[in-house]
Amino acid sequence: VSSRSGQVRQFINDDKGTVFIASFGLRGSVILHPADTAVQAAKEAQKKLLEIMDIQCSVGITLGKIFCGETGSFQRYEYSMLGPSVNLSARLMAKGAWGQINCDERLKNHTGRRHTFTISGTYKLKGYEEPVPLFMPADDSDSEKKNEE
Repeated sequence: VSSRSGQVRQFINDDKGTVFIASFGLRGSVILHPADTAVQAAKEAQKKLLEIMDIQCSVGITLGKIFCGETGSFQRYEYSMLGPSVNLSARLMAKGAWGQINCDERLKNHTGRRHTFTISGTYKLKGYEEPVPLFMPADDSDSEKKNEE
């Protein structure tokens, strides 16, 4: 994440599992293509987790405006990222199988030619009246073949 100018918000490993929240394109950061960068970072993270620790994970990636800042009281506060796209990202991750990356339609539409996507399903998700389509980025080898055509 940090090698791609992303910011790590949270990394927790407890009895319920592991949660890792990162962002790309926060105000003040300079990333030309944050959607492409987020997809590539997710692919790299999955690859390294599998190679180094033999761990598979599911990933949810969304694109949207969020609140970033301190939440809590003067005595106890933390840095937070809040908003509908953060919640949707968690729901996309929960719908994914191990090793799967799910993206929302907005992110899919904002990626450049570096990534191609297949629809992985349409699901009724908490907080959404209409079913939400989920998109999976193709393997890098699949994307390279398409770019060569």
